[in-house]
Amino acid sequence: MKKALTYLSLLLLGTGAVFSGGYLLASNSPLSAESDSETSSGVFATPVVARSLLKQDSNFITEVVDQVGPAVVRINASRRVSRGRQFPNGFNDPSFERFFGSQIPERPSQRVEQGTGSGFIINKDGQLLTNAHVVEGA
Repeated sequence: MKKALTYLSLLLLGTGAVFSGGYLLASNSPLSAESDSETSSGVFATPVVARSLLKQDSNFITEVVDQVGPAVVRINASRRVSRGRQFPNGFNDPSFERFFGSQIPERPSQRVEQGTGSGFIINKDGQLLTNAHVVEGA
C-alpha cells in the first residue's frame, strides 16, 4: 500500500511539473509576448505598393520593379485538379457494399491544390527566376 502511494505521489508530482513547465514555456514564447512597435514595424514590413498596383494594372510586377528594384518575392500557385476514381478496384466488390452499405458519400470531383514558393525579380520586365518545383504543374 505504501509503495502504491509513493508511485501515485511521484506520478502526480511529475504531471504537475510537466504542466508547469509547459505553461512557463508558452508564456515566454514570442507569440504570447507583447512586442515593441519599433521591433514589429522594422521586422514585419509589408510592401503596400504591390497591393495598390494589383488593382490598377494586370502586370503589376513591372511597376513594382520600377519603384522598388530587384527583390525576393513570394509566389503563390494554385491549380484545379480532377479526382480519379473514388475507390481502388478492390473496393468495388459487392461484399464491400453489403458490409458498409450503398450510401457511400461522394467526394467532390475537383479540388484546388495550392503551393507557395519564392523567386527573385531579375529585370524591369517583371521576369521572375525561381526553382522548377515552385511552378511545376501550376
